[in-house]
Amino acid sequence: MLGTLTVLAAIGLVPSAAAQDIAGPTGTLAFIEDRVRIHTISPDGSDDTVIYGLTPDATSGIQSVAWRPDGQRLVFASGHEELCSIWLSDLYVMARDGTDVHRLTNGPSCSDQASLPMGTIRVSVANAREDAVDFLIHAQGLDTAMGITVQPGFQSTFELPVHDLGPDTPQFVVVSDGTQTWFDPAVFADVIAGQTADAGNLTIGADALDTWGALSASWSHDGSRIAYQQGLGALWQIPAAPETLQIGTPLFAGDVTASMSASTPMMSPVDDRVLYQRYDTTPTSVDLGRADADRAGDPQLAGNLINGIDWLPDGSGFIASDSSALMDSANLVLVDLQTGAVTQLTGFRSGFALWPTVSPDGRFVAYSYSDVPLDQATTLELHVRHIASGEDKVIAGNALNADWGP
Repeated sequence: MLGTLTVLAAIGLVPSAAAQDIAGPTGTLAFIEDRVRIHTISPDGSDDTVIYGLTPDATSGIQSVAWRPDGQRLVFASGHEELCSIWLSDLYVMARDGTDVHRLTNGPSCSDQASLPMGTIRVSVANAREDAVDFLIHAQGLDTAMGITVQPGFQSTFELPVHDLGPDTPQFVVVSDGTQTWFDPAVFADVIAGQTADAGNLTIGADALDTWGALSASWSHDGSRIAYQQGLGALWQIPAAPETLQIGTPLFAGDVTASMSASTPMMSPVDDRVLYQRYDTTPTSVDLGRADADRAGDPQLAGNLINGIDWLPDGSGFIASDSSALMDSANLVLVDLQTGAVTQLTGFRSGFALWPTVSPDGRFVAYSYSDVPLDQATTLELHVRHIASGEDKVIAGNALNADWGP
């Protein structure tokens, strides 16, 4: 019978003898704890620091975090200002120490709009549903969403006290029930301080939007823009310094973005290529495209369920997490974009290696690990693994969606 050490070595979970002399990794990792705090940590496990945390009354948590290529700022997706935004989750940027936080999508943030003059939006809401009467009404410039009641088959008119976000600036109104959002691009008002502006009529019907907001995000190689996932299946991009209330534009030209369902856009560290997971095809795949192109990308890796993607720093390939066919494990694979070769990096038979992020020098990969499926996990260890030797070290507990920066 093989000894325990021999078995572990065979599946790459202990270092080889040559691994003892490996030079340590450099850079800084950022990760999310319990969806409410963002940490930075050195790759040897030292200097674990909470740089940003949500207040106890935050409505929903942090979804992702990513370093700007120069390591001076981070972008993160969070729903903590859901009640003063028309999205369930927005993008925010901040300095590497967690200061100077600004909302990127649907800006300004709650605090940034507080000093602006007030006006009023009048809007009529019709309820075409039969199963609900109580809703939340949101408007851009509204300090917090308001509870409303509209009986099925009836229409009611509401006046909303909002901040004037600027001249010739349409401020949209939406209604939600906590899980779905009703939006009509024709329902908005150009608010004037001290006056009442009419936004029109909004109908609560069957055409609701699910998970309407910004989720995962990544920076372009020059730090000028950010690609992000909007809702459950759309890929968008936004300038790193947008105007008030901007959400950006589709990541691809024409109607390409609207014609597919995809997630987790990862911009290349060297050019305008982008990797993303496409899941409206069979099988699901990691595709490679180019931002602003008039066609979708091409499949590079067929998968069962992709749980995160990250580029190699020279743009020659990527590392992805893919679940087994039975969804009872997930492992990291390395894909060479030049040759198409796929190399399995981890060999977990029942564990789950998730959300890989590659070190700036390309020698290491960090990932979250759970020994049970994600929907059952209470904590996830943050591992750092030397790619060539398989040397693997736990550096933190309870870490989600890490990103490795300089």
